[in-house]
Amino acid sequence: MNKKNTYIMLSDGKFLESEVCCEKVKNIIKPFSRVVCIPFACSPKFLFEKSDKEFSYDGDFYKQHYGHFEQYDVSDFYIINPSDPIGFIEWKIDHCDIIYLSGGSMEELKHMLKSFGLWRKIKKIESKIFIAESAGALVLQDKYIVFKNDIPFRRDGLDMVDIVNIFVHYDKEKHEDLFREFKILSDCTCKQSFVYALPNNGGLIIEENKVTKVGEVYD
Repeated sequence: MNKKNTYIMLSDGKFLESEVCCEKVKNIIKPFSRVVCIPFACSPKFLFEKSDKEFSYDGDFYKQHYGHFEQYDVSDFYIINPSDPIGFIEWKIDHCDIIYLSGGSMEELKHMLKSFGLWRKIKKIESKIFIAESAGALVLQDKYIVFKNDIPFRRDGLDMVDIVNIFVHYDKEKHEDLFREFKILSDCTCKQSFVYALPNNGGLIIEENKVTKVGEVYD
């Protein structure tokens, strides 16, 4: 695990807008911070056909995701567009204090990061803040487990966070048995020390080896 970064792991980025989350992270997301959103977990059709419109200042994607950070008084909010020159993409990442991995498909996110040569670059980043929701939060982990039709699969991630294994979009009424199986599989197959279930109104802050629960979190 890269202990020089701070990680905020979420199921839903909208949780950043809540009072309970803001109280916990306002000392991390500081005024005048610069944020770059990496939306590569979105579908290829969306990224390559709609990104110019959606990622502009008046686009729905931009407004929705910038809205998560508006109350923190960030100075800049960029979105990486796959049509950007690679030098401009790298400049956005280097220039910003906060890297935000938005949600979608884990496999698409990994494929796009590797295709654009960003997989290794991100793994080497130090002294920044990573905010990751859903697919983004899973891919930051060393190994992560996903269920498809109630069948578990283990996948490799970026290996930037190796002390937690998370179950995202947890609904206690629907997923309690599944989470019990998830914990057993995590203990057997993943090196992460702590296992958590994150509803959409919960998250984790990871600083060095310290894990702080925010909102509704189950273990």
